[in-house]
Amino acid sequence: MNRLGLAQRPEDAEIRREARRICCPDTEVVGAGSSAYRREPMRARGQSRFRSGAKNLTATIDTGHDAVDLCLEGSRTKLHGGRLVNLAAPILALAGVIVGAILSFLFTSVGEKRREQWAVGREWRQRRLDAYGKYVSDIKRMRDLAQRIAAAVGLDDQAPQLSRDAGLDLLTEANMARSNSFEAINLIAGNEVILAGRQLNLAVWRMEWFARGFLDDSDREGWSLAFRDYFEAVNSFHEAARMDLGIDGGFSPRSAEVSPRVRYELDRQKRSLNENE
Repeated sequence: MNRLGLAQRPEDAEIRREARRICCPDTEVVGAGSSAYRREPMRARGQSRFRSGAKNLTATIDTGHDAVDLCLEGSRTKLHGGRLVNLAAPILALAGVIVGAILSFLFTSVGEKRREQWAVGREWRQRRLDAYGKYVSDIKRMRDLAQRIAAAVGLDDQAPQLSRDAGLDLLTEANMARSNSFEAINLIAGNEVILAGRQLNLAVWRMEWFARGFLDDSDREGWSLAFRDYFEAVNSFHEAARMDLGIDGGFSPRSAEVSPRVRYELDRQKRSLNENE
C-alpha cells in the first residue's frame, strides 16, 4: 500500500520509472520495487523539461507514489531557482545598457560644451584683435597729423610739414575715428587694456593741443616730452593687449625714431671726424 491507500501493482514500477524520466531527468532509479533508490548523475540536465513533465504527470498519472511526489517537489524547487537566474540575467544586462547610455550622454555633453566654449573664445579673441588694431591705427593717424602740423610751426623737425589751416580738419576727423574705436575697446577689452588706452588717449591729446596751437608753439622741449610720453603709452597699451589676447613671447618696446635727415647729419659728422684724424 502507498500513502494514498492504493494497492501497489506490478506495472507501477514501469510507470514510476517513466514518470521520473519525464519530470526528474536529473535522477536515476537503481533497483526495483521497495528496494529501489535514487542516484544523482554527474551532469545536470535542462530545466525546461521539469515544467512540461510536471504538467503531464498531474494530468495523466494518478498512482500517487512517494517517489513521483518527491520528484515533482524537487522539480518545482529547481524550476523556481531557474526562474530567479533567468530573471537576474536580463535585469543585469538592462542595467548595464542604461549605465552605458548615461555615461555616453555625459561624455558627449562635456565634449560638446568644451568645443562650444573653445569656438566662442576664438571668436571673441578675433574680435578683440580687430578692435585693438583699429584703435591703434586711428591713434597713429592722429599722431602723424599732429606731428606734421607741429613741424610746420617749428616744434618738430622730423615729419613732413602740414599747414595748420589744412591739417586741422583732418585732425578733427582722426580724433572722431579714434573716439569711436575706443568705444569698442571699452565694450570688449579687459580692465588693463582699458586703463592703458586711457593713458594713450591723454598722450595723443597733448600732441593734438600742440598742433592746434592751444599750447606754446615755441616750447620744443614740451613737445619732445609729449612725444616721449606718447611712445611710453603706446608700448604699455601693446603689452596689455598682448596679455589680454594670450600672445606668448617677449615684447620689444618702441621709441621715437630719428628722421633720415638727422641720421644723415650724424653720419656726416662722423665722416668729418674720421677725415680729420
